[in-house]
Amino acid sequence: MAQKTLLPSPFTHVSVAVAADMLGVNPSTIRRRAAAGDIPGAVKERRGLIGYRWMIPLAYIHDVTSFPGYGEDVE
Repeated sequence: MAQKTLLPSPFTHVSVAVAADMLGVNPSTIRRRAAAGDIPGAVKERRGLIGYRWMIPLAYIHDVTSFPGYGEDVE
């Protein structure tokens, strides 16, 4: 019997492009960190025969942006 995987919900996960825009970083950085396992809860979603895309949890983005000093200019 094939194991079913739970697909990410549009209410809990966002695409790499949206996550990169929200965090102000390059999308390749998000993809690289997701592949390395640095983003807890990131899901590799199958797209077609050989394609895939990463879905990033909104909770991760909230955790990163809630650090004191996030978004402030560094001198």
